[in-house]
Amino acid sequence: MFDLKAVIGADNFDRLMRGLALGQYNVLLGAGASADSTDRFDRGLPVGNQLRDELAAAFGIPDAGGKGLKRVYALASGETSSDGRSVSDFIRDRFTSTKPAFWLDDFLRVRWNSLWTLNVDDCLEVASARLGAGAIQKLVSKSWSERHYRADQRTGEVLLVHLHGKASRSQKKNELIFDISGYTNSLDEQHRWLKIFGDDFPSKPFIVLGASMDEEIDLQDIFSEGRRADAEHPSFIVLRSIDKFQDKEYRSLGLVPIAATGEEFTTAVIAALPSYLAQLTDDEVGVTEATPDESIRFLNQWKKLRRSESLRTPNGHDLYLGHEPVWHDAVNSFISRRSVIKRAIDEIHKSYKSQTSGAILLSGEAFSGKSSVLLKLASELIDSGYKAWQFGGDEALDVEAALHWTMRDPKAVLLVDNSSDFAKDVHELLEEAKSRKIVVQVVLVDRARRSKHISEILATERFVELKVHGKLSAEEVDALIVTLDAKRRLGALTNESKTSRKKYFNDHGEKIFSAMAALEDGRGFQQRVSDELARASSKSARALLAAVSLTSRLGYPLPFELTKTSCGLTAADAQILVDGELSDLLEVRSGGIATRHRIFGELLIDELSGEVRKDAVVRLALAAAPNVSPAAIRASTIYYRIARGLMGAEILGELFRSHSETILEVYADLEHAYDWNARYWDQRALAAADAHRYEKAYSWAEQAVARKRDALSLTTTGKVLMLRAVSEASAGEWPTDTFEKAERYLADAKQVEGSRAEYPIETFLYYVARLVRMVPDRDPALNRQIRTLWNSWFASIAGLEEGSKLRLDRIRRESLRDWETAGFDGA
Repeated sequence: MFDLKAVIGADNFDRLMRGLALGQYNVLLGAGASADSTDRFDRGLPVGNQLRDELAAAFGIPDAGGKGLKRVYALASGETSSDGRSVSDFIRDRFTSTKPAFWLDDFLRVRWNSLWTLNVDDCLEVASARLGAGAIQKLVSKSWSERHYRADQRTGEVLLVHLHGKASRSQKKNELIFDISGYTNSLDEQHRWLKIFGDDFPSKPFIVLGASMDEEIDLQDIFSEGRRADAEHPSFIVLRSIDKFQDKEYRSLGLVPIAATGEEFTTAVIAALPSYLAQLTDDEVGVTEATPDESIRFLNQWKKLRRSESLRTPNGHDLYLGHEPVWHDAVNSFISRRSVIKRAIDEIHKSYKSQTSGAILLSGEAFSGKSSVLLKLASELIDSGYKAWQFGGDEALDVEAALHWTMRDPKAVLLVDNSSDFAKDVHELLEEAKSRKIVVQVVLVDRARRSKHISEILATERFVELKVHGKLSAEEVDALIVTLDAKRRLGALTNESKTSRKKYFNDHGEKIFSAMAALEDGRGFQQRVSDELARASSKSARALLAAVSLTSRLGYPLPFELTKTSCGLTAADAQILVDGELSDLLEVRSGGIATRHRIFGELLIDELSGEVRKDAVVRLALAAAPNVSPAAIRASTIYYRIARGLMGAEILGELFRSHSETILEVYADLEHAYDWNARYWDQRALAAADAHRYEKAYSWAEQAVARKRDALSLTTTGKVLMLRAVSEASAGEWPTDTFEKAERYLADAKQVEGSRAEYPIETFLYYVARLVRMVPDRDPALNRQIRTLWNSWFASIAGLEEGSKLRLDRIRRESLRDWETAGFDGA
């Protein structure tokens, strides 16, 4: 009997099974995966060179032995078979309406992250239909030639991509390809799926099932890139037989070889899954088919923080050198207590005592210690009997999964760092919790400049904002000194008196990081960044620093999948640099590469020349482009969020110090990849308007409306026209035509948005007040027109839903004040 654990070892088996239980593995299927299946006439499906030989025989191709399938297929495409069929008919008859081997049913009883196949047959599709409700996931089948699609995990979908094409589509021109290696680096829209596979395969945990470099020649280039070392989930290759040469070769490429049939491997996995599911879901369920999908989705987005003596210091990590705090720091008492923690715990106690859902926001400036406070808070919550769950998802927060878990785990507290991206998800979570009478407590962390955005979205919720100050109180200084003393990290203060130690922090303004930087005679952050950048040994190393600094500035790690296009580095080579010469500035975190501290990213950007910065922005945005589609936008994937940030007019203005020519050049360089996207055009329009290129700005805003006529694109066009009106008003004349046109666009946006139209209302009220101030000399007729419009727009606030009214409260008050100052009656 096949013993998978004995073959790969206990440690690899454990890591494999934990990844499979959570649905984190991807699969590449080759001809061997279909070897036990048959076609509609009960003939075995061709493997190896058999298809080449069948084509040669059917289409009269002479001397085909030794020739590649690609060449034989090309010749056959111009011929008719002896029984009158075209090559597309031959392929369709041979590979559709198949009879898949029954072990494929078990294969579909395992959760997968994604499925890729080199086969053109429909075995998996037929097996999924045969299995019906017994399948763990809903199979969505796509060809490499079809539009991008992202499986919706919330509805249980899993995506299957046919990299060589689908036999069912064989009549389509260029549908079937027999060499994907030449396309996996292409940014061409047509080759999107092949590019995504080429990026994903070296970076994510994969199981290669029935595909060898011997039979699938085009895999050689892809396999030869190697794989990055994944400490959590190793990758495997499963083949019926593996000789010693193959064993050594596959291991050198980062794949653990397993000599087994697909049936043997799948049977072993199915047998072991229930016990792992029971462990991961706290014995919620013990059989694969009965595990609630919401539990798996929750566990894929949230990590339970546990006190454990086995926690080791991450490679090269040192909190006191300014590295981002990690859970290890809180568990091992490297983080000193801040007074805001007690206030947060008191709020959580009150929330659970009153059985009321709510959110706490810990906000503060850079280096105020927000993330350290969050982790220290988590450790004290655990001591108080709560369960702390930290968000680590790479796409939108799954509301249904979070509600499911908190309902069965009422002492759970959800922790979200860099939370502004997920504020709307948290709002939906709290609203649903109230309607279902579930108690949900969320602790959010973000920078002070984003706190307004978060507080406006959560305006209708039980919400408390707590400030984390960069300046320590006297009690906090005492606590820090005690912590440093216990860790033997007092540096120059080691032999100083208690009074001298306190004086040291007072002399540094009681700011924790500026004090720590000098305490051990360490280099300042700016100097460290300058030194490491100067020591970067290659162009690719500097490109990696540039790309990571950009994603760090946006608040994200750089996904390994993007290193090849953005930096010219394979995932394996990028990891070598991170673990080696760049280890003082960079680290592997959350499946990507991040700066040791976010401030390092900002300092790195400042060190780069404008040209280098521009090249890095363009390359990174293009690297993300194949993964950005309407489906990715709906899911708010990390690829979309990176692209959105890099195309934001405000962010580009900060990156290039408002140098309009450079900013507009960036947009021009990205047009071929993002032309389809309305948000690309509205941000390009705003950038042009900021540069006083109003004609281009209007045309580009209209491009956005043409691609997606919604409140956002219409409001952007109205704003562009209002900015033009402001420019025209600088001459002291009321810009009648431009103003009226702008108002019409904003009115359309208000109508489209309905009861949530705060953005067009805010835009109109802001700019009309600005124009009134700029043109004080107005005739009575114009005043009547302005008053009528203003009263109508102001009155429309009353028709908004409660949350929108609350978010517009500041604008309402400012508008009244502006109006009275201008001499009009209030409303």
